[in-house]
Amino acid sequence: MKVLIVDDRLTTVRGIQDYCDEQSWECQCIETFKDSYEQLTNYNPDVVILDWKNDATGENDGEEILENIWKNSFRPVIVFSAMPLKELEQKYNHRLIKVIQKGDEDPVIKYLEKIKTTAPVLSTIRTDFNDAMTNALNIFDAIDHTPDIEGRVQKYVFAKRVLSYFSQEIDEFKLPPWTQYLCPPISASLCSCDVVRCISENSNPIGKPEEYFVILTASCDMVCSDTREPKVKNVLCAQCCPKEKYHGRSLSPTPKTDTCESVAKTLNLGYTNENRVALPEIPGILPYLTIDLKKIILIPITEIALSQMDINSDQHKYYRITSIDSPYREQIVWAHMLNSCRPGVPDRDTEAWARSILTH
Repeated sequence: MKVLIVDDRLTTVRGIQDYCDEQSWECQCIETFKDSYEQLTNYNPDVVILDWKNDATGENDGEEILENIWKNSFRPVIVFSAMPLKELEQKYNHRLIKVIQKGDEDPVIKYLEKIKTTAPVLSTIRTDFNDAMTNALNIFDAIDHTPDIEGRVQKYVFAKRVLSYFSQEIDEFKLPPWTQYLCPPISASLCSCDVVRCISENSNPIGKPEEYFVILTASCDMVCSDTREPKVKNVLCAQCCPKEKYHGRSLSPTPKTDTCESVAKTLNLGYTNENRVALPEIPGILPYLTIDLKKIILIPITEIALSQMDINSDQHKYYRITSIDSPYREQIVWAHMLNSCRPGVPDRDTEAWARSILTH
């Protein structure tokens, strides 16, 4: 891991530098704020530890540096300052912007340990994005020969090609189940198969399975913008239940191999004949869930907040936890279609029928 320390008093970060050396991490220290811009490009660190106030001038030189990193070359940043700057985390609203009060270097060291495997990967992604954009721009001739093509359409075409570039690289890997989620959600409107949680007195980060619902209404009917209102007033949702309801077996500390293989086949299919769909957990955010496609309710769209931060206690009774990415979203929609569109027929003597077609 490559660490860049920007601080006009290096004595206050000596322990951090020594720890980086002990871990055989590359570490550069800069005492002059203005020199950091060149080093961000030339040294290309995985993590930046940034002081805030220039003691010589009294100016908050770290603010401009953080703004530059945020806009142009994002990477994890630890603001390590004697000033109370907790509001910065709210302003930038990203889990990899960390503010730590000066005085004790141990919290910085612990955070470096926490992100030591992730930060270098983010650096490779920056390089990969450049390659992906180069590949995406190969479509430029087709765009150039399409009369009056809108800028937002061009943006969509380029974005889809970038997405395809990265998708083909992971097709050969077995992904952790939680990678099917978009968490936090990206869309500014509710989408089909978004997972929402009812607002209750249960303040635990992880709720009970029955507190969660999965939206089944089509995404296009819920689009909400300055120029467009949702086409529906109520959202069709399926309630969730505990994970064991999916397979109907008793839980065990050591499940049998053949049982695991049997359940794994249904997980690959995406649903069971009992009209249930399994959802994986998101560690620390969402429990294992089973969608019960037989337990359907209508929720007024105005009662669902887009995130926990958007909750209006006078209006909202639910809030969105996560979205489900394609093609997993379509897999759930397909299960819902099979369940809701299945024609009902009277009971017949299928045992006698089966015996007849199995007999010479």
